[in-house]
Amino acid sequence: MYIICIGDLKITPKRKQEEYNFRKSPVTVALLACIFPGVGQGYAGDLYRELALFALLGFSLYLIVIGIITFFATLIFAVTDTYKMVKTKWKNKGDKRSFCIR
Repeated sequence: MYIICIGDLKITPKRKQEEYNFRKSPVTVALLACIFPGVGQGYAGDLYRELALFALLGFSLYLIVIGIITFFATLIFAVTDTYKMVKTKWKNKGDKRSFCIR
């Protein structure tokens, strides 16, 4: 009979397969989750939570990208519309500017 010691974990031939798995460090799992959400859950062995977090993260990034595109499109529209409005409705009369309502 042989015994392999890795930290606090002792592996002998009589132990079950579940006990051969290494213990997951909570600090390692938390750091992985901070780097990229979902990786910590995958490392800890919960595949369904990992996939759910990946899907949620992907959807969130999609909404952020759509929001940024919409913001800049609205900004460009507002600037060009204001420019065109002022250019067509204001007429130069010497040094004075007057607003013409049609």
